[in-house]
Amino acid sequence: MSLRGRYSTIPFLVVGFLILVPLLLLWSWGELVLLELSSAILAPITAFLMGLVGLYYFGRESLAKEDRFNQMNVFFSLGLVLFAISEVAGGFLGEQEGSELFHFIFGLVQLPGLLLWAIGVLGYLRSSNTALGVASETKLIGSLIVVPTVFVTVVASVSLLVAPARNPVEVLATAPLAIGLGFVMCALVVILWIFREGKLAQPIFLAFLTLVLVFIRIAAWCFIGFSPLEPVGRLLGAEAYVLLGASIAAAKGIEHF
Repeated sequence: MSLRGRYSTIPFLVVGFLILVPLLLLWSWGELVLLELSSAILAPITAFLMGLVGLYYFGRESLAKEDRFNQMNVFFSLGLVLFAISEVAGGFLGEQEGSELFHFIFGLVQLPGLLLWAIGVLGYLRSSNTALGVASETKLIGSLIVVPTVFVTVVASVSLLVAPARNPVEVLATAPLAIGLGFVMCALVVILWIFREGKLAQPIFLAFLTLVLVFIRIAAWCFIGFSPLEPVGRLLGAEAYVLLGASIAAAKGIEHF
């Protein structure tokens, strides 16, 4: 990897730090109104800017190009733009928070971005698996579906048993989104394992960390009822979007892959 590739993530990590520290200071000072307003603004702006950066890096190449790595990063970038829209839509939906309608609608506005990420990651995984013959495609896809589904189902069931006062509709509305995120996370883990000793390890690992933060945000909503529109949820989202921007920058910095 060139020096450009090695250090291309630093500006993004600095941005993530500059977002994290002021918001934590606002929280420690008890400036909750300003904290909520700042996080509500930063989350969509961060997602949108990172998406534009990704499209600038990779969008100039056609999606029709037979390069699954390029396509995955394009889908990451387009997904970021859609997540920016969903963050804005979530702000308008906040007035309905607490209603059953809110959980379904907010899940739906998050779904398009997640679908793009899933298409990009799955396409690259299938391409890599076909080229390297890591595992049977049927068994691989089956495992990717079964593992997050079983995990989310078990944890969601336990959460309903531990807190029977929770609305089961809320859990049922958010569980599919958590399962989808888990599916993409598992796929990234497989890709990371395949390229664990190569140049691709850094961008794939950063993309995986992105999914971890987004999964924590949604899982907290699904399992314990912690709203993704809370400042902490918005902060997790903003930091995740910056990490994905860093992943895309690291991918662009690789000279040969």
